[in-house]
Amino acid sequence: MVHQLLSSTENTIVHDHIALRTFDDQKVQIDALMMPLVSSGYTCKAKYTFPKTHISAQHYEHPDGSLPKVFISHLECHHFSEKFQATIETLLTQIPQNLIGQWDFFLTARPWKISFDSYETLKNENAYAAWVAAFGFRPTHFAVQTNLLEQYSELTTLNSFLKTHGFELNNTGGEIQGSPEVFLEQSSLKAAKTLVEFSDGMYPITGTYYEFAKRYSMPNGTLFNGFIPESASNLFQNTNSQAFTLDRSDAS
Repeated sequence: MVHQLLSSTENTIVHDHIALRTFDDQKVQIDALMMPLVSSGYTCKAKYTFPKTHISAQHYEHPDGSLPKVFISHLECHHFSEKFQATIETLLTQIPQNLIGQWDFFLTARPWKISFDSYETLKNENAYAAWVAAFGFRPTHFAVQTNLLEQYSELTTLNSFLKTHGFELNNTGGEIQGSPEVFLEQSSLKAAKTLVEFSDGMYPITGTYYEFAKRYSMPNGTLFNGFIPESASNLFQNTNSQAFTLDRSDAS
């Protein structure tokens, strides 16, 4: 809906980046999943760490600047309980071996079955892991590059436009993350809940969302293409599910 709305007022919509999530298990670690993209020309440009949440990330770029950057992160599962790690391992063992390393890996359906009880077991320790368990490896968000927008290149103007059309913005840490001083500003829509099928019923889980990025030139005149860890940390929280609106007895 957001893409359609912007397309009705803008001639060009270019994606700045897509965001992906995984675990630090050898089977699905970042390097393994990025192999097809690396073979097509993507290269790792920077690495990021989020010690408080036990998350590490890398961002990749393609020589063709019209292609979106890829921001991919993984959770360091060894920091969590044995039950947590065992639950993750149960999921990973269900992934068909021939699926890893394929071009369409991030577009495939969730490659495992999971109960809502197992989902809650993970969520009680880590919301990031629970999200991947519920949705698989699909992108958590797509980010539009606002620099190329004609009417809404400024995030304040774009945010106001989106709110007048009924969209709710994520305000964790403020509606706009970053600043011109760090060469990157970001805002995002609040992730909406979507019904997800578990082995024991359908339940509403906070899903994917759209993000908007405005980049600024650095002193050397080149456009900043990296990411700001503090902003990324706040945006990670956009997919955290809070209270559920359906009782378990009503959802099955």
